[in-house]
Amino acid sequence: MFAIPSLRYNTSSRTFRYWNNASFPNISPLWWEGAYHTSELGLLFGTYTEYGVRGSTTYEHEVANRWQDFYLEFLKDPSGDTLIELGWPLWAPGAE
Repeated sequence: MFAIPSLRYNTSSRTFRYWNNASFPNISPLWWEGAYHTSELGLLFGTYTEYGVRGSTTYEHEVANRWQDFYLEFLKDPSGDTLIELGWPLWAPGAE
């Protein structure tokens, strides 16, 4: 699982990663699903307000906006300098 990030690190290539543990039952297909593969896509693409059994919370809007900001900055500056300035740390072996 960590072979590619380690290889990138060993070749001095910048690597950013995230672990999605965001669980928003009101926008999940089934309230008990929690975070799962691709569950962040609604937040990333801004479509989270279009589905779910209840309206989105202020916190969901904040998470979605911040996540979108990070992705947009990476698209503008793939070197990652802006991500570091925004507080997204570079990955390193043993880092949390």
